[in-house]
Amino acid sequence: MLGLGIDNLAALAAVSGAGPASLTAAVDDVDAVTDADCLVLVAAGAELVTTALAIDVVEAAGGGSGLRGGSGSSEGSVVVLRAPGYPRHGPVCARLERSGARFTTAVDLWMGTYGSDREVVGITGTKGKSTVTSLLDQLLDLLGIEHLMGGNIGLAIWEQAPLPPSGVPAVIEVSSYMAADAHHPPSIGVLTSLDADHLTWHGSVEAYRTDKVTGLTATPEKDGYLLPSYAYTGMVTAKPVTASADQPTSSGGIPPWVWIAVLAVVAAGVGVALRRRGSGDDEAETD
Repeated sequence: MLGLGIDNLAALAAVSGAGPASLTAAVDDVDAVTDADCLVLVAAGAELVTTALAIDVVEAAGGGSGLRGGSGSSEGSVVVLRAPGYPRHGPVCARLERSGARFTTAVDLWMGTYGSDREVVGITGTKGKSTVTSLLDQLLDLLGIEHLMGGNIGLAIWEQAPLPPSGVPAVIEVSSYMAADAHHPPSIGVLTSLDADHLTWHGSVEAYRTDKVTGLTATPEKDGYLLPSYAYTGMVTAKPVTASADQPTSSGGIPPWVWIAVLAVVAAGVGVALRRRGSGDDEAETD
């Protein structure tokens, strides 16, 4: 585990419960770790070390030790649960990656664990993502549709839904820090806008935009919709799912017609975001 962010600490119990061969939490300054965080680490059986030591160990092992799952594809390799404080293209992650480490985030881990048996709406964008996420949350509340909401908004997803009921849909706001290591695409990916931001963290405009849309597009194993604002339809594509009002709903329980309303929510959110861009008044959350 790289960094003790809120999301990482909330996911720690699930990581420990998966039965890794070893579990290490790496931070730049171990003396700065609070007593409360130390208790969480002890409960999970995680060893606290400096980032420098963790890198040395991984490099010496060539990626052959670390978080090893008992039966999954991660067996025999280092899997890094990265916190936002460590830039994906920065020197720490670069050295770990060169040694064969693979990266994930707490939200990606949740998606990989629980996303396959529910409809998931993943919402991202330079501006407007929190607005659209909140509007969609309120819309589903008004429709009386049970759902989860989390990600880059509200409580950490592993704190809010460590054992979510099967089939209950989820609305996930995804920051660029989270999207950089997203490996499990949502059923619907919403891209509210795409500009240039947080270039120090991402390294370049191109890297930022690539990181921002990572994980939103469909894969051969999982179809999905992508709902970008009109200006970006040529930049990102997805393989659509065909559905009609006569078809049964998925296990998520959201009727197909609801997604028409989602389009309206996206349009409203983008409009609000564009107005805010002129005044510089955007969401307080990290992007």
